[in-house]
Amino acid sequence: MLVKVMLRNLGAEVVVRGRTLEDADAVMGGLRSTADGVIHPDHNPFILDGYASLIREAKMQMQMHDPDAVVVAVGGGGLMSGVLQGMHFVGWSQVPLIACETLGAHTLALAMAAGHSVGMPRLTSVVSALSARSVSEAAFAWTLRHNVVSEVVTELEAVRAARGFADHYNKVIDPSCGAVVAALGRRRPDELAKAQEVLVVICGGTVTSYRDLISMEEALCSRNPGVLEPASSPPEAYPKDIGEMLRRLSPIVPPDR
Repeated sequence: MLVKVMLRNLGAEVVVRGRTLEDADAVMGGLRSTADGVIHPDHNPFILDGYASLIREAKMQMQMHDPDAVVVAVGGGGLMSGVLQGMHFVGWSQVPLIACETLGAHTLALAMAAGHSVGMPRLTSVVSALSARSVSEAAFAWTLRHNVVSEVVTELEAVRAARGFADHYNKVIDPSCGAVVAALGRRRPDELAKAQEVLVVICGGTVTSYRDLISMEEALCSRNPGVLEPASSPPEAYPKDIGEMLRRLSPIVPPDR
């Protein structure tokens, strides 16, 4: 809702159709004229260049130190494609990329298992920012030329990790980015477990509130009997080590307080 308000305040006419990016893209194809431009988050080269600039800036700030791994969230694959584009530009072609998704929207994991981009008939994840029915062809192509490691976390892990991040840093992030923080807490892929210096792309949160995270967690807990109810959980029940872990990994730009 807030995104629509922000766009309308900028003078845009907002038309909402469908439940996923693919639905909206199909409707847009019938509305646009030859004079219209399309800004697609997963395919537009200018958007991908913007994502790639994150890595160029990180390389400058890290100076002589190259990371042992880069961690990023994946939905349709635009951010991942841009980050990998930037990594190859700065000479990080041998640095593994940990691609994080939530169960129920794990399109990249399915594509990598199948050996080609596949579509999910039904998206079930509440983490809407990652809910693309299929990962872009460009993103999948990167998995054939770069060491991309898929890491799938549960929705509850992602939401709780986002809340844990907010508790430690007073910085609200989107649950989609919570998948990244949850992966850090797991340290499960060998490429991440063995890494000493990790570059973590923390993104999202512009239209997410702390109350949203609590509401999502409550809803997810109600679906999973036996899970500790958030209302009765003391702060220490959340992943306290996230803050210490991120500090130990030395984030390049500390989150604003």
